[in-house]
Amino acid sequence: MPEPRRVAGTVDRVEGDIAVIVFKDPDSGDNREVYLDKKKLKRIDLKEGDPVTVELSLMDAEPVVTANPKPRKKPSTKRAKKA
Repeated sequence: MPEPRRVAGTVDRVEGDIAVIVFKDPDSGDNREVYLDKKKLKRIDLKEGDPVTVELSLMDAEPVVTANPKPRKKPSTKRAKKA
């Protein structure tokens, strides 16, 4: 079974519960759109401009989107000095 190819994509817009992901097809060079139901994602909230990874497989009819959220900075916790 062939391994899926991964292509970088970007969230173009969010319309209600649907996120539209745009990526460049490596075979034809055309820009393609994939519509993703945000309810299927459990932990990730997609916003416009977020980078995602699209997995292309020869066996699948639809590409699969894997979200790669940017790492969030943890707030610095400074403890009060004891006198």
